[in-house]
Amino acid sequence: MLRRGMSRRSWTLLVIVAAMWGGSFMLTAIAIRDLPVPVVALFRTGIGALVLVPIALRRGALAGLRTQVWPMFLLGVVQLAAPFLLLGFGQRSVPSGLAGILVSSTPLWTALLAVRLDPEERSRGRGLVGLAVGFVGVALLCGLELAGSLDTLLGAGMLLLGALSYALGGFLGKESARGLTPVGAITGAMIAGSVALAPLALATLPDRAPGLGPVAAAVALGAISGGLGWLLYYTVLAEAGPAKATVALYLVPGFAVVYGAVLLGEPFTAAAIAGLALVVSGSWLAASEGTPRAEVRPGARDAPRAPPRRRRASPSRRPSSRGSR
Repeated sequence: MLRRGMSRRSWTLLVIVAAMWGGSFMLTAIAIRDLPVPVVALFRTGIGALVLVPIALRRGALAGLRTQVWPMFLLGVVQLAAPFLLLGFGQRSVPSGLAGILVSSTPLWTALLAVRLDPEERSRGRGLVGLAVGFVGVALLCGLELAGSLDTLLGAGMLLLGALSYALGGFLGKESARGLTPVGAITGAMIAGSVALAPLALATLPDRAPGLGPVAAAVALGAISGGLGWLLYYTVLAEAGPAKATVALYLVPGFAVVYGAVLLGEPFTAAAIAGLALVVSGSWLAASEGTPRAEVRPGARDAPRAPPRRRRASPSRRPSSRGSR
C-alpha cells in the first residue's frame, strides 16, 4: 500500500536505488579479486564524478563550489574516500552480504555522535531503544557469524569504522555544503574524494593486467552504485522529501544479502537473518526520533532543517532541498 504523498514512480525509483546501492557490496567483492582496494575506491569516486559533473554543470549546481574547496575536500575524504577504503579492506575477509548489514549501522553511529556533535539529532524514547537493538544485532553478527578468525573480526571492525565515517561525514556535510544544492554537494565530494584517492591508487597499481570481470565490476561500482544511484536518489528526494527517501537506506542491506547469497554463493544463516532484522530495525528506530536522517549519505545534509517562517530575505540563504532540483 502506497504511503500518502509517495507516488508509484517514487517508490519504484526508491527500490531501484536500494538495489543499486545494495549491489555495491557484491561489486566490491568482485572488483577486489584482482584490483587493489585504493584503485577500486578511485574507480568508485572517479567514475561517479564523471557521471555527475555534466548533470551538475547543466543544472548550475557547482556555482558555489569555489568558495567551499577545503570544506568540500574534507567532506570528500571523510564521507567517501575513507569509508570506501575501509569497506574495501573489510570485505577482503567478510562476505558481501554481512558487510551490507554491518554498514547499515550508520544511523546508529549518527545517533551516538549526535550526543556530542549535534543536540538536534539526539535520540530520545524509542530512538534509544533502537540504539540498543541495533548494537545487539551487530554483536550477534560479530559473535556468531564473524568470530571464526582474527582477520574476519578485523574486517568487521573496518566495516563498522566505515559506517562510523559515513555518519561523521553527515555532520560535516551539514556545514561544509552550505550554498550548494544536494547534487552540487555530492558532485563536489566525489571530485574531492577522487583527488584524495589518486595518489594511493597510483602507488598500488597491480603488477599484472586484471581480469575483465573485476574491471567491469569496478566500472559498474562507480557508474551505477555511484553516479546513477545518486542521481535517482535525489530525484526521489525532490519528489517525496527526505523522510520518505530515507526508506532506501533500510532496503540496502536486504539487497546486499540477497545478491551475496544468490550470485556469489555466500551462506545465509539464521544468525545473519536475525542480525539483519535487529540492525535494520534498530537503525530505523534510532533514525525515526527527531529529524529524518537522509544525511547519512553524502550531500543529503545540505538542505535546511526547517522551512522559512517570516524571516527577512537574505541573499545568502540556502535553497530548500525540494526547490533546488
